[in-house]
Amino acid sequence: MESTSTRSRPRSPVTTTGVEVQVQFSARRELGVARSANAWIVAGLVVLFAPEFGGYLVAAWLGGIIVNLVTADPMRFYDVALRDFGLLVSALALARLAALSRTHPVRWWPNRRSTS
Repeated sequence: MESTSTRSRPRSPVTTTGVEVQVQFSARRELGVARSANAWIVAGLVVLFAPEFGGYLVAAWLGGIIVNLVTADPMRFYDVALRDFGLLVSALALARLAALSRTHPVRWWPNRRSTS
C-alpha cells in the first residue's frame, strides 16, 4: 500500500496564482492605508489653518465613508457608521463655531477696570 504522505501531487496553477494574488492584494491594501493616513493628515492641517472650510470638508468626507459603510455590506458595519455619524456632527459643529467666531469674537480675559 502506498502512503498518502509519500505521494507527490502536482501543483496546480490555481494554488500558485492564488498566493500571488493574495500577496499583491496585501501590498495594494497597505499602500491604500498609507494614502488614507496621508490624506487624513492633510485634512487635519486644513482644519487647523482654515477651520470654517476644513470642518465642512471633513464632514463631507465622513458622509462618504458612512454611505460606503452602510451600502457595502448592510448589517455589518452599522456600529462604525454610527461612530462616524457622531464625528460628522462634531465636524459640522466645529465649522459652525469657526464661522461664528469670526463674526462674534470671544474675549478670553475680561477687561478689568481699576476702581481706585
